[in-house]
This record gives sequence, C-alpha cells and structure tokens, in this order.
Amino acid sequence: MNFSMKMESKFYMQKFINKAIFLDRDGTLIAGASLKKRKAPGYVSSIREIKILPGALQALKLFQQTGYLLVVVTNQSAVARGFFTEKYLQRINRHLQKQFARHGIILKKIYYCPHYPPPVAGQAEGIVKRYRRKCRCRKPEPGLLLKAKKEFGLNLKKSVMVGDSLRDIGAGRRAGTKTVLVLTGQGRKTLKNLSRKEREKIDLIAPTLLKTTRWIKKLSTK
Repeated sequence: MNFSMKMESKFYMQKFINKAIFLDRDGTLIAGASLKKRKAPGYVSSIREIKILPGALQALKLFQQTGYLLVVVTNQSAVARGFFTEKYLQRINRHLQKQFARHGIILKKIYYCPHYPPPVAGQAEGIVKRYRRKCRCRKPEPGLLLKAKKEFGLNLKKSVMVGDSLRDIGAGRRAGTKTVLVLTGQGRKTLKNLSRKEREKIDLIAPTLLKTTRWIKKLSTK
C-alpha cells in the first residue's frame, strides 16, 4: 500500500471516531516565537519559523493509534494586530498540516481565532477594525472546541484539551473535556502562577506532550 492509499485509509477510518485530542499550537505542538524579534514579536509569522517540538510527532502518532482525532485550536491575535493577514495564517497552518502528514499524522483541522477584544480607551492603535471584537472563539472561550464538536460529531466528555496556558485549560473546562497542562512553551510560567487549588482542577500536568501519552492511552479505555 503506497503513502497516498494509507492516508486515504486513515481518513476513512476517522469518519467513525467521536473523540478528539484538542491541541494548542504555539508552545504545545511547535515552538513559540521569540518576544525579541523585530517583526511580530511573540508570534510565529513565517513558515521558516515553524519548529515542531521534540517528541510531538511521536506523541501524535500514539494519540492517533489510540483512536483520537487530532484537532488544533489556536488563538492568533497577530492577525488582529496587523502583523500578518488571515490568508497568510491559513498558509502557515496548511504547511504545518503537510509537515505532520509526511509522518502519517492527520491534523484533522486547525481552528483559529484571529480576533482581539475591544481594548480600553486609548489602546486601539494597531488593532485591525474588522477583527476588533469580543468573540466566543478566543480561548478561554470554548467556541473553537464547540465548532469542532458540531462539525465532527465529537463527544467532548471523551475528549482532551492539551495546552501550555490557562486559556487552554479554561477552554477545555468550559467545553467539558479533560484538561492537560504541558510545561513546554509558557507552561512552566503558567504553572508557577497557579494556586494549589487551581492546579488540582487540572486533570494532568506533564513536562512534555510525549509524557501525556500513557495517561491518555489509559483514559481511552475507560
């Protein structure tokens, strides 16, 4: 069976999967961009900047083998800030999907929020007007996860949200998924700022994406 046939087979099988691993993008799947760079500081703004984090490929293969759809949900307010266009963001995301596909990994869909909430008076400078809004898709709002649920018929109670920020955890909690905080990206900073009570509400805290696989495999059998 050639590569194309294998991928078609995987797509066919995924029609019958009703649970997902929701993955944050920057800091969870790929390395976040430096805050010190001149253009779009803190945002991955070029295909050349995409660097898949160590262990991510192996982790996603294991999630896929365990019977989960892989869905990316990402805040991308760089679009609202005018750092790059929504069209270019889509190009970056397509490239990322192709990179994973070369390893037999299907990122079923990448959902993104390009918006930025209306700033307080005097802070609207640089925000593109059409994206300046309070929305239901910017994490910690659950809109992106709910959209995936509707599109793919997902059971959110059987699904997991994985990310490196409190926004990711909040989105998963509001959508009704299990939640995992990884200590890559902003994860360690996030953990440091959490109270003991807040930490206890997170289903799993793991150093890397790869270190979540055993727990998620066990979860899938329940």
